[in-house]
Amino acid sequence: MGAVNQAHLAVEETIFEALGACYAAVLPEERREGIAVIDIGAQSTQLVVYYGDALHLASTVRICGDHFTRDLAQGLCLSFEDAELVKLEYGAALSEPSPENVLVDLPTPENRDHRHATRRFVNQIIEARAEELFRFVRSELARVGMDRALMGGVFLTGGAARLPDLCDVAERVLQCQARFGLPFGIQDWPETLNDPEWSTAAGLAMYSAKLKAQEQRATAGWLGKLLK
Repeated sequence: MGAVNQAHLAVEETIFEALGACYAAVLPEERREGIAVIDIGAQSTQLVVYYGDALHLASTVRICGDHFTRDLAQGLCLSFEDAELVKLEYGAALSEPSPENVLVDLPTPENRDHRHATRRFVNQIIEARAEELFRFVRSELARVGMDRALMGGVFLTGGAARLPDLCDVAERVLQCQARFGLPFGIQDWPETLNDPEWSTAAGLAMYSAKLKAQEQRATAGWLGKLLK
């Protein structure tokens, strides 16, 4: 909101980020079957659950993208910035596909000897946290009676959702179909932004356009009555 004010714009309405992502990435007919959108950002993870046209849950999960990085920093004795680089270059949410003998170079200060870690160990750290994230999601689903009831599956959005194999872990823990929630429905949307990281931004733009259209219809209706 501060960035909006600095751009000399006014905030007309706020919206839960996962709701915005859902607006851009999930079709109405998919919501009717029971779906969840898990918006995984660097510093927060938000969850919304729909069944039919009803919103059953909007909540925050306490594990986010930065937790994966912090776990790597602690497990590999790295700074947060270096751990982020390792995560982006080598990280995946499943450890089993990584051969045990594949080593990755770890960033080291200039006065330190070169260090390595197995890629499997890197991904074991990430996998443990990914499982915990989706166990929290599953407990939230159970709280509203939607555990194992998401016939439409779960949609992963947010920048941290791009972690390889994260959909596989989601399916294993939540026992339903998982996929990326990609933005659609905006004319001339750039191909480079066809990414789960941009679903929330797309949804906010679409929601704003819907509000403007409703205001225009209401104004036109009011003027029509006045001119009769």
